[in-house]
Amino acid sequence: MPIEDTDLAEITKLLSPERLSNLHQLTGNTRSAIEFHQKTLRLGVDLMNITAVIEIALRNSICDNLGQFFGQAGWLLNPPAPFQWKDSEKNKIATALDSARKAEYSKLSQADKHALDAMAFPNGKPACRIRSVPKGGGRISRSPMGKSSQS
Repeated sequence: MPIEDTDLAEITKLLSPERLSNLHQLTGNTRSAIEFHQKTLRLGVDLMNITAVIEIALRNSICDNLGQFFGQAGWLLNPPAPFQWKDSEKNKIATALDSARKAEYSKLSQADKHALDAMAFPNGKPACRIRSVPKGGGRISRSPMGKSSQS
């Protein structure tokens, strides 16, 4: 996308003089330097997309191979002997699972959410309770499970 003359001065202000100077030396003028800068940003985004897909495929492959090696598909949640997760590792796994569940739930339609909630809470969803603010202050956040947590 070509840069309009009216935008050239404004874009120039956004780039550091050092960066713009190096690009100006490569291209010979400010307009080309900024266009080159924009192209390198787009290239970085494209490479990041490719890198992300490769990373996911690699992690999935490693997980599958370790499951075959251990002879246990759920090795991450229930590591085979002699492995045992440290408490900090267990917490990270639990946090990742919770985050994945929330992400999956957020993508459901409202009808699917209501159906799932009805199965999980046959007597109705528990009410959210708010505790009083502790003496030391702090923020209280309400969880959907009715428990309050202090942050």
